[in-house]
Amino acid sequence: MRTSLLKIYTYLLLLFFLGSSEAIAVTKTSLASGNWNAAYTWSPSGVPLVADDVVIQPQHQISMNVDASAKSVLVSTNGQLLFLTGKKLTINGTLSVNGLLNMNEGNIQQQMQNATFSIGANGTFIWNPSDNTLNGASLFLNSAENFSTTSSLVIKKWYSYSTVPLGSVVTGNF
Repeated sequence: MRTSLLKIYTYLLLLFFLGSSEAIAVTKTSLASGNWNAAYTWSPSGVPLVADDVVIQPQHQISMNVDASAKSVLVSTNGQLLFLTGKKLTINGTLSVNGLLNMNEGNIQQQMQNATFSIGANGTFIWNPSDNTLNGASLFLNSAENFSTTSSLVIKKWYSYSTVPLGSVVTGNF
């Protein structure tokens, strides 16, 4: 009887750890240029998950070639995050751009209220969403912005300049 209970507890414990291993958040750091969904692009190996912090290293160009989610994203100086048309990145935390982020008819969905959205001294962010609506502007609506005076924010499309000026939704320094 004791042996059977021990086996059952061991089995349940094993199931718990195997089932929860993907829920453990890690920092995914780019190893080289490549596609977001390629496991070998990242260290530790594997595609970033919803609870992961993502760091794109200098000289690395990452293509957002799938819809994906992450807790936070940091594009380092001289790093690049380039969206393929129609692809969406959902963030539930900080977005920091010290290199280049080009939406290129993609989308960024910010789920966290008052999350930090920063563009560093040498950073460039090109806002060109495919969802050019109020709902598609959640990065600006939900974030607290902090833009360096020497950063670049390029707005290629804004859903309503006449009724919702960009300055009315930027809450941080702009």
